[in-house]
Amino acid sequence: MKMKKIAFLKFGLLLCFLHLNLLSAVSATNTTSTNSMDTLHWAQAGDQGGGLQVNTILDERFPTYSLSINFQGGSLAETSFLRGAVFGAFELLRLGTPKYSEEQLADLWDYYATELKTSVDLYSVSVRLNGPIQELENSVELVCHLLSQANYPAQLLEREKKRLQEKLANQVQNHSGLALQIFKQLLIESPEIPYPITGKISDIGKWTPEKLEETRRYFLSSFKKRLYFSGPKMALEKLEKVWKSSCDTPSLLQGQGRNAWDPRRFVASQKYRNGLYLVTVPEANQAQIIVGKSLSKQSLKERDTYTVATTLLGGSFSSLLNQAIRVERGLSYGARAAFLNLEGSGAILLSTSTENKNVPEVLSLMKRELERLRNNKVPKKKLDSTKNFLKGSFPLRLEDPISILGYYEDRDKHQEPRVTPEEFLQQIQGVSLREISSLLQENFSFFDSVILVLGDKSLLPLLEKMNKGKPTVLSYKEFLE
Repeated sequence: MKMKKIAFLKFGLLLCFLHLNLLSAVSATNTTSTNSMDTLHWAQAGDQGGGLQVNTILDERFPTYSLSINFQGGSLAETSFLRGAVFGAFELLRLGTPKYSEEQLADLWDYYATELKTSVDLYSVSVRLNGPIQELENSVELVCHLLSQANYPAQLLEREKKRLQEKLANQVQNHSGLALQIFKQLLIESPEIPYPITGKISDIGKWTPEKLEETRRYFLSSFKKRLYFSGPKMALEKLEKVWKSSCDTPSLLQGQGRNAWDPRRFVASQKYRNGLYLVTVPEANQAQIIVGKSLSKQSLKERDTYTVATTLLGGSFSSLLNQAIRVERGLSYGARAAFLNLEGSGAILLSTSTENKNVPEVLSLMKRELERLRNNKVPKKKLDSTKNFLKGSFPLRLEDPISILGYYEDRDKHQEPRVTPEEFLQQIQGVSLREISSLLQENFSFFDSVILVLGDKSLLPLLEKMNKGKPTVLSYKEFLE
């Protein structure tokens, strides 16, 4: 309790200092911040690969730092086909080590006024710290201790397994989230996407302390690491010193590999084909609709064009789908469009929800608006307003240092050119309707896509009439359990 009181006082003093620092930063002429990233290489013990890559954005405005420890391997690196083990091993680092209990770790993070977060995707894992400079050494030393010593105490692990299993089981109540998860598993041409990163309910039940420790050790020893840092130069110098003294050990840094997916592990996904699917869930008073298509790795290089295309289709309330479905017909509260950008492939998708009786009409409107864009029948002023929307909204996604670091992590993960957010916005301004039309003509046809309708089984007669044949009917349980 005493430690928590001290942490609260320290955090209050930090906020006061931040406020004073911000006021002085407004008038200071030598205080700079940039979204441009530089890359350094730190020598490390036993490394034959050119040193540890350290990607930095120097920001002298505040006495705080953001750090992301990025591992070039993700859920596809799972060993022994124990699904969800990478997610479990990193998500549950906080449960304890031989030196610290879960409660002690929580108190230490409070005392350091530092936020610890982990993120796992298919191809990478990020362990992120956000906190004051004066606690940087302590926080980095502690996170490296967690990475090398986390032991997942059995009793606490059982508690967390139950929590995660209940969360997945309750997902049947979140129909939009469930529909997206199932849609990913239906994509035929993206065999690395289908399996949930967290694993399914039955997979989580197989986690043991020994299995998670094995996964963590294998992961640390097998895959290359990179650092992403934002903060003052003084903090970067502190980071280098503590990293080399506390983290530069063979158990943490000897990995030099890079995650690659093996299609032989995902043969089960090949049973699905492009077409119409009805996934039945109980007590559904609305239908969730997703229409989407797998994208090739080559086409995903057109990130700027896909960004404009999906925003034009469903990125705002003035977008094509929202105007047609929400404003003109009042059939839904909103419609969206997005693209999933992965390393081996990806997907573009349109989504909305509506009353059961309106499903055929909504699908018809989605098809109509997509075809308008594919055939270059959209007015140029619509494109101009979309670009203006992106110009105003995109920077809002990068308001804090950790978000900016995430932007660069994402581009590096997909081996895309490292352009600043400002340069990316400039590229977006150059996208034309002709380019969008050409890209969609080649990669996204309503007739050659996965059409998922998630809802009550009473939808079947409606879909049979619309499709002139019986749609494939699946149960949601197949995708959760």
